[in-house]
Amino acid sequence: MTDRDPGVPIELMMDAARHAISFVEGYSEEQFLESMRTQHAVSMCIVVIGENARRLLTSHRALTELHPDIPWLEMAHMRDRIAHGYEKLHMRIVWETATTNLKPLLDMLEPILASLPDPDSPAIP
Repeated sequence: MTDRDPGVPIELMMDAARHAISFVEGYSEEQFLESMRTQHAVSMCIVVIGENARRLLTSHRALTELHPDIPWLEMAHMRDRIAHGYEKLHMRIVWETATTNLKPLLDMLEPILASLPDPDSPAIP
């Protein structure tokens, strides 16, 4: 992964969000709370989203500052909570994130990704 191309972490965030959404599709909250496998899968997707949000905050601060409506830091903090187990992880929060927050996140990330220059195309002099 190159730190020069902000499209890479955005694509990884979008892929993880799509996966998490698909993992809970058709589930009720009760079914989600009873399925440890689904909980772990969705949690891992949220870790990937948060890790890549942190990469953007670190390597592409100007880009994140252009989009203050996206909760970059909050995503990174949620990643830390899941990955390091600070306090007991509340799966209802994971459920709420997957069912409420990820689709709007995709809607915000898609135009950002579309606006970025293609890193594989030659630079125009």
